[in-house]
Amino acid sequence: MSKRDATPSWSGFIFQGEVAICVALEKIMGIGVDNLTSRNALLIESDEDFSIRENELEVYQVKAIANSSMSAFKNTVEELINRYTYSIKELKDPADGRKTIRSQRNEVRNKPIKSYLVSWYNITDWDKESFDDRFSAHIDTSFSLISGVYTVENIEDKTKIEIEKVLNHIGVDFAYSDLDIIYAFLCGKVDSLIKDSHSKKVRKEIPFTEIINDIKNAPKAYNVEIGWHYVKRNFFHAMMEELNSYKDLNSDDMLEKKGKIDRVILELGKLDDAQFKGLLENNLIPHKDLKGSFSLIEFGDYLNKTLVIDILCRAITSINDGPNYASLAFTCKKTHNIYQATLLNRDIPDDERYSSQLMEEVEKLAKKPVSNDVSFFINQHLNLDLNDAKDVLNNIFTDLALDGDDSFEENRVFGLRKIDKASNELNA
Repeated sequence: MSKRDATPSWSGFIFQGEVAICVALEKIMGIGVDNLTSRNALLIESDEDFSIRENELEVYQVKAIANSSMSAFKNTVEELINRYTYSIKELKDPADGRKTIRSQRNEVRNKPIKSYLVSWYNITDWDKESFDDRFSAHIDTSFSLISGVYTVENIEDKTKIEIEKVLNHIGVDFAYSDLDIIYAFLCGKVDSLIKDSHSKKVRKEIPFTEIINDIKNAPKAYNVEIGWHYVKRNFFHAMMEELNSYKDLNSDDMLEKKGKIDRVILELGKLDDAQFKGLLENNLIPHKDLKGSFSLIEFGDYLNKTLVIDILCRAITSINDGPNYASLAFTCKKTHNIYQATLLNRDIPDDERYSSQLMEEVEKLAKKPVSNDVSFFINQHLNLDLNDAKDVLNNIFTDLALDGDDSFEENRVFGLRKIDKASNELNA
């Protein structure tokens, strides 16, 4: 297989893994659980997305880009047909005999490999006659388009339906809450294999029989690993759903906002699991701590998908300059103040009677190391100027000192900024 751009982005990992699991389960039920052989497998490719080995090999390329126009996918279709329908000529490199030069030929392979393009968006202007004869002759035969079938919005439900079919067939009793755990367990496993495959440039193989055993033997409760995969998946799904909301908006302003979200998704998709977990714990959600029960409810409460859209995406699209992608903090060019984006949405009425509630939120932030470097925490409802913050923080540090905690420096000052005010100050 020829090399192509396999950028380790979110669309290449999480959504790709979800589609891979769903397609594999559909194939398993199509073959029949009792008819599986050692040859039947899901293959994670180093330079493709995934393949299915049923009777013959089938290759799949997954696209989660925010575009419903055929023009965005035309080159990919032609690449797939060239690569898997037509034969390839290999010659020794005359300049270096150790290397091989590969070129496309006009002859069709003796046994073309079936290839699929899976598009999250429904491609609305698909017309195979717009392709040259070299390609149109093979569309719907050795190449097929699957568009708008597997989406960010429906992939979980579609996969759980297939998991339920397997469980019913093998006679395993289950509660519907078990489907959440099995789904997250399978996706987390495939996600790890995809990353390993991309980093080491090797193929990873999961026999269909192993997938059945994973469904049988999945953990009975949420654990840390499954829970963090669930959080990460929900975060990126929220980002992609917001990106989806721009699909029919073509003004320069909307395209710019769409591009900003797309860039953040791409950059955050490059973080490994430890880096992403650190981004949430230290930067985006410093006001919360997991209590340790590691239940679905706790992980669900820890990251609210709505807040990713209402706070983070709104900050990203309203602030002119992009953030530091490792922290999602913005730097003001004029003052050099650092504005840290958070998912804090506490709403406290502007009334002195509620000062204790404000101190409660500020204290949570003060206990996190990120507060050493931040001038303002961007949030949904609260404004606190630096001058006013001094009094609040002095009270907090005094109370902490009385409690015997001397780990806080009293000269540290940070405030709070609602999104609109933060964007006005950063854009000034």
